[in-house]
Amino acid sequence: MHESKFEDFGLTFEILEKDKPPSVLQKKFNNEIGKIDTVLFSYYQNIVKDYDSKHYVLTYKASDNINDIGYARIVIDEFYWNLYEIFIEYDFRELGLGTQLFEYINNQSKSSKSEIRTYALPSDRQAKNFYESNSITAKLLIMERKREHNRYRP
Repeated sequence: MHESKFEDFGLTFEILEKDKPPSVLQKKFNNEIGKIDTVLFSYYQNIVKDYDSKHYVLTYKASDNINDIGYARIVIDEFYWNLYEIFIEYDFRELGLGTQLFEYINNQSKSSKSEIRTYALPSDRQAKNFYESNSITAKLLIMERKREHNRYRP
């Protein structure tokens, strides 16, 4: 079972449940994902804006400072914990910290007898690779006419 507090790379990390995500990190997430497909991203943001959300924030302690380096946004419905946002600061990616956060949330959902459901934009290969490496697979594809510009994460 993944604990909310763990040590790695000589640092102490902790996953905290908060009322809202750190605004700086959410803005970075919005900017990064918005570059892929602004229209589709805005559509999904509007769908979930009025739902109650749980936010899990990944922090680490350095000296006496606590630094927010990642977060996840969950919307809970009758059957699923819907993971709409997961973000790790660029300098902390590829270290397994996103997987630590994801597994912690997955264990929390299982204790509530719910399953995780996630969402990724069609051209967001980075997100798809992350989810597939964490045993999440596509169950539904929504098809629509191609747009004029390709959508790829820079």
